[in-house]
This record gives sequence, structure tokens and C-alpha cells, in this order.
Amino acid sequence: MQTEQLIFMHIPKAAGQTMRSIIARQYPDHELFHVEGGVHRTRLRSLDHAARARIFIGHVPYGFHRHLGGTSAYVTVLREPVSRVLSLYRYIVTTPKHTLHDQVLDRGLVEFVSGQVDAEEIENGQTRQIAGIAGGPVDASSLARAEQNLAEDFAAIGLAERFDESVMLFKKRLGWKVPFYVRKNVTQGVRVEVTTEAREIIRDRNALDLELYQFARQVFQENIRREGSLFHMEVSAFQALNAAAGVYRDVRELARYVGSRSDGTRSSARLRSGRAGSNQTSGDAQQRDHLRG
Repeated sequence: MQTEQLIFMHIPKAAGQTMRSIIARQYPDHELFHVEGGVHRTRLRSLDHAARARIFIGHVPYGFHRHLGGTSAYVTVLREPVSRVLSLYRYIVTTPKHTLHDQVLDRGLVEFVSGQVDAEEIENGQTRQIAGIAGGPVDASSLARAEQNLAEDFAAIGLAERFDESVMLFKKRLGWKVPFYVRKNVTQGVRVEVTTEAREIIRDRNALDLELYQFARQVFQENIRREGSLFHMEVSAFQALNAAAGVYRDVRELARYVGSRSDGTRSSARLRSGRAGSNQTSGDAQQRDHLRG
């Protein structure tokens, strides 16, 4: 699909960092523009420096295209709502630089998902972002608007849970090269007890997001069907190639590490040898002076 401008709507904790890294390798640097700010807090003054950009990447809401001239289309990746909110909580409590870290650190999961800290994200955040609603409550009309936007103004949509199929759909829809990738920004190092109570609270507060996700799954599945019977074989081939590329990267990094250690060892050996030679020369000179005396 050819459009004048492409907008990657990065939904928080929905494989967006990995997708950003893929997109950055598909286009020349001068065509890329990373939009600053969070969802509904986009720093539009930065657009003054975007004259040559064609690809806009950021936590932008629907409606961002109105700040651009010409024809635009969106792409995005959605995530199952309960998993997304749980991932958001883990990310905040394990990231000291996050603006909400201190507020959330001492809160339990139930308190976080039932409270008002970051409420725009933990309560139907995907519906809000895709519908382009900056504040206030969202309702059934917001869901309908989000579904309409996905159907009419998105060149491609993906699902975090089906990431390889998603990037291959993006490849076909957008004319990409093979989209090799390494997972980015994967939250690790913390275990959170997820109770039934916490899950029910999240589900209740994300009833619209759950419906939107089901709608996105239907669109996604229909897009795969349209690609034909060979699509799944292409995905399997891509997965094998991406795994092989990962092994190659690991081996290359190991070789660099071993090489740097070897260089360091040789440098240390030369330094010790030089010191030993210097000491020997000094000893010989002292012995000659002693004999002269």
C-alpha cells in the first residue's frame, strides 16, 4: 500500500519497541521521525523539524494525521488487554526511571489496577488511543469509533500474541524487506502474583478493550485469509531465517568478546614483557656500575 506518510501508533506494552526497531531498518534515516511524548501528550512542536519525514513513530493517538499534510495511513499492534495491563504494572515497578515508579512501587497489583494512577492506560487504553479520545470517559460510541478507524484508516494491524504473522503481514502490505528482529523491552526479573480478583478488576475496567481486541482479531484473521494458503509456509520460513540470524548475531558477539579479551591479554603480556626487559636492563647497568667501582 502506497501512502504519502505512514504513522506507527505505538500502543504501550504491545510489542511496540520491537516493532520500532523493525521499522527503523526498513526506511532511510531521513524519512523517519520519532514523535516525543506519551499518549495524548505528544509534543507537536517537534514536528517543525519533520519536513522530510514520511514515517512517524510514537505513542500517538488517532487524529495525529491532522497535523500532517498529504495522505496518511496508520499501522499498529494491539495486545490482549489483561496481559497488557499486567505487563504495564511489571514494567513500572521494575523501571526506576519511569515517571510513575515511585507511586506504584509500594502498591500491590490489586491496588494499582483498581486505582486512578495511570487510569487512562489501565482502563480501556487501547480503545481510547485508537478512537483518539484524550480525556473523559469512553463508552460504546468510543468503541464504535475505534473499530471504524481500524477498518478504514489503518494500512495494517498486528497482534502482539501473533507477532511473526503480524510482521509478515506488514511486510506484504507495506513492501518491506525481510523484517528480522530481536525482542526489545521485554520486562524481566519480577514475579507478580496475579489473583483472580486482579484479573476480574482488569477485565471489568477493560470491557471495551476486550471487545476491540476481538474485533481486531477478526480483521487480522481475515487479512491472513486473503494472503492465501502459502502465507503460513512463508511465516514458518521467516521464523527459521530469523532464528538463524539470531544465532549468527550471538556467534558474532561472542567472537567480538573473545577477540577483545585476546587483545587485552596480548597487550598485558607485552606490557609485562616490556617491564621485565626494562628491569633486566636496569639490573645489567647496576652490575656494570658495581664492577667499575
